[in-house]
Amino acid sequence: MAKGKKVELVDQITEILKECSVIVAADYRGLTVDEMNALRRQLSSKEVKLRVVKNTLARFAADKAGMEDLKPLLVGPTALAFGFGDNIADPAKVLIEYQKATKLDFGIKGGFLDNEMLSKEQITALSRLPSKEVLIATLLGTLQRPIASLLSIMNGPLQAFSRVLQARASQLEGGSN
Repeated sequence: MAKGKKVELVDQITEILKECSVIVAADYRGLTVDEMNALRRQLSSKEVKLRVVKNTLARFAADKAGMEDLKPLLVGPTALAFGFGDNIADPAKVLIEYQKATKLDFGIKGGFLDNEMLSKEQITALSRLPSKEVLIATLLGTLQRPIASLLSIMNGPLQAFSRVLQARASQLEGGSN
């Protein structure tokens, strides 16, 4: 590869490193080209970029982006999945789900989240997080529960009084016939 092309590639990777919110590094050994393309399609449907680059170039990009802690993950064949925005669990989820579905054993090496190094175990834990929408729905349900309980308690005496009145009205109707 020409030096100019390498510099351009390092600049591209540096920009991605600066823009992304989460990075997951995985060893892609054992994946065929078709399997890698299928994984890329699944990741791109979640707006996650998957890049396979030479470790040397990725190390230069990590230096330029101020992410020196990323370098230990750049050993052996490495694919980097970059997540952007609020969906920080998407790269980990897709990689681990793909690994389970295909029974392929490509190893998750670790990752980065908000400039914090993540271990393989932390990436696995991140993959188990529910989506943002599910978390919001759970929060709203939790916030509504006390209000619904209060409403039920406040309506209890009125409902009981209403049943007593209806029973008495039925009793009076039955007695006048």
